[in-house]
Amino acid sequence: MSKFNEDQIERSIRISEASLNIEGQELQAGAKKLIELKLSGQISEKDFLRMAKGLAKHEK
Repeated sequence: MSKFNEDQIERSIRISEASLNIEGQELQAGAKKLIELKLSGQISEKDFLRMAKGLAKHEK
């Protein structure tokens, strides 16, 4: 698995935010950090999905 560099991570986050804005939603508070951790290779996809699911439940 290749790691994203800082510019790629920021671009991915901007795309995620824009996609949510189109749908009338916003990126949740902890979501940006989770995306950064995943794209930088600090957490696995399995951990990312588990943590994202927990974040979604917490934010509701």
